[in-house]
Amino acid sequence: MSTRKLIAMLALVLMLVAGVALAQWRNFKQITNQVEVLQSVVTPTDNYDATVYDDVILLSGEPAGKQLVLPVRNVPVGKVFFVSNAVGSNSVLLTTADNGQSLQFGAATLDPGIWASVIWTGTNYSYVTENIM
Repeated sequence: MSTRKLIAMLALVLMLVAGVALAQWRNFKQITNQVEVLQSVVTPTDNYDATVYDDVILLSGEPAGKQLVLPVRNVPVGKVFFVSNAVGSNSVLLTTADNGQSLQFGAATLDPGIWASVIWTGTNYSYVTENIM
């Protein structure tokens, strides 16, 4: 293989790698911009009534018997609350201002070490959980 062909092939490979890197940077930038939209991070130390302006709610299950109440009025469709119970060894009751009627499965408990994404669908909350411990 001639040196020119080798250099041309190497240049082509470098352009492909640069293109992939640029695409990944654009994806990273897009994700970063989305994360910057999260404006409100709250760390309640007692029972907490969430507002439509809350984005991230970092709970502590200590002492036992705490609850998080999610709003049901004036909540934009698609609103997501990111809720964590990473601190403590007790569960936190997750309910709504209408006594849990607007939760997908009624009132729920958020066990220690669990992260939940709670989404308002317009008529009720749906949620998914992830173990973070």
